[in-house]
Amino acid sequence: RTWHRDSTTGQERLVGVLLDLTAEHERDAARQRLTEQFALLGEAAGIGLWEIDLATEQEVWDAHTRSLYGLAADETPPDRPTWRDVFLHPDDRDRVLAAGGRFLAERDAYEAEYRIRRRDGAVRWLHSRAVFSRTPGEANRVVGISIDVTERREAEAAARAAQEWLPVAVHAAGPGRYRRPQGDGRAVWDAGLRRICG
Repeated sequence: RTWHRDSTTGQERLVGVLLDLTAEHERDAARQRLTEQFALLGEAAGIGLWEIDLATEQEVWDAHTRSLYGLAADETPPDRPTWRDVFLHPDDRDRVLAAGGRFLAERDAYEAEYRIRRRDGAVRWLHSRAVFSRTPGEANRVVGISIDVTERREAEAAARAAQEWLPVAVHAAGPGRYRRPQGDGRAVWDAGLRRICG
């Protein structure tokens, strides 16, 4: 808006332009609702949501992502060097950084499973996925999720350990075995089963 004096009549008039921003405000409101719903779904599913602006190196973590790392809900996420040197487990560092480098170079989907050291010293396994934003004008924004998969990893390790000990236990117990050949239907017992059954 601006005041304008008509050169022929000398009258002052207010000259301006009105823009109808209703559609833009409705889009912003819908985007905000969707963002809130997505955050609630992530919380319900135990998924941490995060994003990185590669141009500014700014990171945004939701409260669940912060809790995965043992940070307070209102605490600022660490910068990349701190995440790499303090939180990322040293035994996984080279592999995760190489996968991240490929992701940045190829701009394809990212997926990795790795260990972190929480602030309290606990080691947790995370499964993370990320993609580049497809929103116009946000080509340098990465959005991702992280899920704590520690319990699954521990169960897999326990199952592998049990599998490794099974042959030892079978040998120590000296169980008997039998097989039923096809044809005549009579069972064939080994010496261990004959010993057990007398």
